[in-house]
Amino acid sequence: MFRRLEATNETRIFTDARWEADRNFFCFHSCLFVWISGYFIMTPETQDLIALRLAQAEESLAEAQLLVQQDMRLGAMDRIYFTMFYCACALLASKEFGPSRDGNVAAKFHREFIKTGLLPQEIGDRFKRATQLHHDADIGSQTPPDADRLQDLLVDADSFLTTTKLFLGKQ
Repeated sequence: MFRRLEATNETRIFTDARWEADRNFFCFHSCLFVWISGYFIMTPETQDLIALRLAQAEESLAEAQLLVQQDMRLGAMDRIYFTMFYCACALLASKEFGPSRDGNVAAKFHREFIKTGLLPQEIGDRFKRATQLHHDADIGSQTPPDADRLQDLLVDADSFLTTTKLFLGKQ
């Protein structure tokens, strides 16, 4: 998909994708952000990606709640983890990072949001805990957390989603 923007000396395009000059216009593919006259502008594509990730997080949280009620612990742990994963993806999209693999998301999230102090350490700890429990239950040799622990993790996931929405100004 191409988007066109008039080129001036004060216009810079931030993207990992290739762009090509076309007379008085820049054409670019999959651009996430544009810097125009001192303002950082989020493109419609980035806004759509953030909205998608937040919708995925909300759906995963709702699924996790249903799975906890049905005592389906492995599926619930999976959905709790993905609630937080999608929140981290939405936050990363707000800082120019597009879709990524699981391992890269956690590392980038901690580097960009926790270590910089943009989000509290507690949020980072919750994501780490959920990631480890997900890994242990899904790939490792441990059983999923019990129902009480899953209830605590649901609260953590809900808090993570709320924090993400507040940070992104979506609530």
